[in-house]
Amino acid sequence: MCLKFQLSMEEEAKYADQEEININLKVIKTVQTVALKVKKSDTIHELKTKFQSIEGVSARLQELFLSGNHLKDNKMLADYNIRDGSTINLHVRMGQEMKIYVEMPMGKTISLDVKECDTIQRIKAMIHDKHCIPAERQTLILGGRALQDTQTLSACNIVTESTIHMVVQESDEMEILVNFPDGEAATFAVRTWYTIWDVKTLIKSMTHVTQQKQKLIYDGNQLHDTLTLAECNFSCRPVLELSYSTQIYLMRIVIKSQLNHIVYLNVHSCEYVYNLKKQIEEDICLPPDQQRLIFGGRQMEDSRTVGDYNVQDGSTIHVVLRLRGS
Repeated sequence: MCLKFQLSMEEEAKYADQEEININLKVIKTVQTVALKVKKSDTIHELKTKFQSIEGVSARLQELFLSGNHLKDNKMLADYNIRDGSTINLHVRMGQEMKIYVEMPMGKTISLDVKECDTIQRIKAMIHDKHCIPAERQTLILGGRALQDTQTLSACNIVTESTIHMVVQESDEMEILVNFPDGEAATFAVRTWYTIWDVKTLIKSMTHVTQQKQKLIYDGNQLHDTLTLAECNFSCRPVLELSYSTQIYLMRIVIKSQLNHIVYLNVHSCEYVYNLKKQIEEDICLPPDQQRLIFGGRQMEDSRTVGDYNVQDGSTIHVVLRLRGS
């Protein structure tokens, strides 16, 4: 009778261990908490594997703690009296540093210094920093399968000297930065099939300088109007230098003060702004250092020419009194 009762107790304990409970894994440092449904009979290693399947963090890099005690892989949750609603602390080890290779399109291969705990998303960001390929256009492949952004290298079984293959989803979108003669700069969202003439048209919409008067320079070379951006073989986010035609011409401009005093001046397109201020001084008796010249909503700098600001025949320049200390 006693033996039969003892077996019954063992069976009851066995069934109790099969009970499903809800627990929380609290990731140290990130303060992230992940809820899991588990069985009391699950081992600590099985718990780590479940977390890996959700967050992509290799079980090998996980260390679990409960009330300050380190939980061993071969023990069951029941062995640690883990109950429904329990919270277990999870520490993710950084893992060892290693070198991996990424085979790019066209057969080019690059090397990256990484850690086992780095995610695929982090690797894509490193590739973007080095080669300006947007992360959203990258697909990293190992062993014939695409790697997920949330997975760590360790979870993907990527070890030192491993080679990952990259496929790039083509896009015709790009950005270019244009430096203007007056020291200003602007970024333009363009397409690779735009021609240089098209880019000049965008610039004209901002500056009102005709395409014929514009010169776009890249890496010391003037770009021809008929070239497409794809044909220019630009680097990532290229910087273009804009200059205007050096043709010198005489024009008559209007100078208007804050008191609506109007002066007409004849100037050349190559005239420096400072020299223009000296001409204005002769008419309105305001020294150059007290003048602020405004054209097209922008203040004109002394070291620039009138032509740099695309001042045309008949243009109006406003003179504003420069306050002390401004």
